[in-house]
Amino acid sequence: MNLEGWKRIFIRAAGFGAGAILMLVVCAGSLYWWSNRPKPWSDSAISATYTQISLHEENEEVQVSFEYSLTNHTNAPYSLPTTYSGALMRRIPKEKSFEKFDTGSWDDTLVIPPGQSFNVRFNVVYKLSEYGTTTAELNTLEPGEDRKKEASQALVKFMNRRLNEVDGLVFYDYVNHYRIELPRNWEFKDLEK
Repeated sequence: MNLEGWKRIFIRAAGFGAGAILMLVVCAGSLYWWSNRPKPWSDSAISATYTQISLHEENEEVQVSFEYSLTNHTNAPYSLPTTYSGALMRRIPKEKSFEKFDTGSWDDTLVIPPGQSFNVRFNVVYKLSEYGTTTAELNTLEPGEDRKKEASQALVKFMNRRLNEVDGLVFYDYVNHYRIELPRNWEFKDLEK
């Protein structure tokens, strides 16, 4: 075989090699795009049913716990995200918009198996100084008020105003792109102290 024949073989082999490398790069790029493509938001992967609401007063704060039973409708175990990759929002009745509870927290170690329901508490802290009141003021009894009640009239009025500012909750899981409706089936009379 002469030098011309070897050149042709070398050029064909180089062309075949370059084509194979180009195909591998295109396949790897497509696979990367497919795995990182934007996921659509799901409203039905996890559903919630109200179970109870409770409150706890401490250190000039009132912590309200909204408890819901979350049901996993997916085929994989579901972990609630951390506070950095999830958000608890309140629905504002007048504006028909959402506002994040900056003090919202939940148990991010909980894993809900497929098809199962677990109770989850979403906690919100109301700092009384932001509302111009104190724990002492909220626990002051009005004339004729009986201490046997769970909450003073001042605390009941305060919490009714706060709860009237919330027309249900929505939990956003930014990692899995889940939107979980937490319906308002609660009233202050349901509060357990």
